[in-house]
Amino acid sequence: MKKILFIALIIISINSIGQNKYSTKIEEVENSQGVLLQEDTKVIGSINTYMNTGKLRIISIKITDIKTSTVTKGVKLNYNNDAAYIDLAELDATITALEKMLNISSTKIVVESPTYSYRTKSDCLFHLSNGTKWGFLIFLNSATDKGLVSFFQNNEIEALSDLITYLKTAKSQLTN
Repeated sequence: MKKILFIALIIISINSIGQNKYSTKIEEVENSQGVLLQEDTKVIGSINTYMNTGKLRIISIKITDIKTSTVTKGVKLNYNNDAAYIDLAELDATITALEKMLNISSTKIVVESPTYSYRTKSDCLFHLSNGTKWGFLIFLNSATDKGLVSFFQNNEIEALSDLITYLKTAKSQLTN
């Protein structure tokens, strides 16, 4: 029994060696150690959250590895001490999903209406649901339920619209 347990521990250890703890390239590069990086960030905009508990900040990030001249770009959603990252390559899909959510939210609420969600590679979850009206939430890290961002009840769809605008602005700024 001890031998089986020891072998299982070795297999688990081997499997975890070399695994990247970051799910996005921008987050991986931003947390690099022993590398000289030039980081250009710009706050694209911010959205007030429920009960003024903070602001969701949308930040464009461009990081250049000075030695290799490799450039990595993306967006960081920052709320209090929590953050989610979206690589530039994933930004179009995220914007498209959010635009579809916005279009759905303009429809009439039906009791049987489902909820809608979109999850990024970094496990950031955008969630649209209905009750007596459409609601929009963001979990910056849905795996840990950390970074729940909720918006004023009458401004949730406006917040979704603002987020789309800010993400499009960030994409435009990062691709020029």
